[in-house]
Amino acid sequence: MQCLYHPDRTGTTSCNTCGTWLCDECAAVVGGRVLCPACNTVSAPPHPAYSGRGRFIGGGKMILLSFFFPSGVNYMYMGLIKRGVTALAGFFLLLYLAITTPGALSTIFVFGLITCYLTCIFDGFNIRRRINAGEHVLDDNSEIVKNLLRNKPLMTVIAVILAVSMLGSLFNFAITLITNIVPLLIIILGVYLILKHRKKS
Repeated sequence: MQCLYHPDRTGTTSCNTCGTWLCDECAAVVGGRVLCPACNTVSAPPHPAYSGRGRFIGGGKMILLSFFFPSGVNYMYMGLIKRGVTALAGFFLLLYLAITTPGALSTIFVFGLITCYLTCIFDGFNIRRRINAGEHVLDDNSEIVKNLLRNKPLMTVIAVILAVSMLGSLFNFAITLITNIVPLLIIILGVYLILKHRKKS
């Protein structure tokens, strides 16, 4: 295949966006992706709606902010204020519901709280990797759900937590059933034996 912009040259690579073949001179590497001159112009963000820290984001502070602070603080540290505020509000809402909701329903909110916490950790480190690679990351909340569904390790952790919580609920239900049904069965058996003994006498 020949280079689209230099027909006399052989294309050595293709644009990751439109598939156009390019020579070494025309190929531009942006954020780890090969782009042709046309796509490189189109892909440039019209306004700074991305994390604009402008420097390498280290791992030490990210670990501290992700694991020891409420969900969303790590987003704010990277400049994603909209995403951080949304995650933080969701975290405290789920925390409030988990504390104030009585009965088994609180378990659902606790599970949601854990899911929110883990999602922000996994997604935060994924965003840090993308920013350090030079990629523009939009401050968009819709990406949180997409990244959650694409993240197989995180989905596995959430599934395990859900399974354990369900097993715990079933175990508690079995214990409650046994402690309530067994005494009733003993009473019924006792009444039956008394009545049977009276009939014989």
